[in-house]
Amino acid sequence: MTEEALRTIDTLIIAFAANKPVGFMCIQDQKIEALFLAPGHIGKGIGKRLIRLAINRYKAFYIDVNEQNTQATDIYRHLGFEVFRRNETDSQGNPFPILCMKFNPNKV
Repeated sequence: MTEEALRTIDTLIIAFAANKPVGFMCIQDQKIEALFLAPGHIGKGIGKRLIRLAINRYKAFYIDVNEQNTQATDIYRHLGFEVFRRNETDSQGNPFPILCMKFNPNKV
C-alpha cells in the first residue's frame, strides 16, 4: 500500500508485539481495505483480534479477498464472513477474481 493510498484511509490500526509493529489494518466505509501481518506473526491470533476490532468497534462488515488466497478466505469464513459477490477482475482490472465477503453474525 502506497503512502498516498494510506492518506485516503479513514482508520489505520497498527498491531504491535514486543513493542515492534507486526501488522496493520486499514478501514474505510465499513470495509476492511487492507490487512497485513508479518509472516512470523501469522497464526498467533493477531489477525483474528484485528478483525474482531474492525467488526465490533468500527462496524466494518465487508472485506474483499483474492479468490486464489484460500488461506485468507478460509480464515474470514471461520470468523463469520460469507461471499455475496464474485468479481472476475481486481479493482485495477487485472484478471484476479475477487470474492466480496460480508460479516454474518449468525455464522459465528
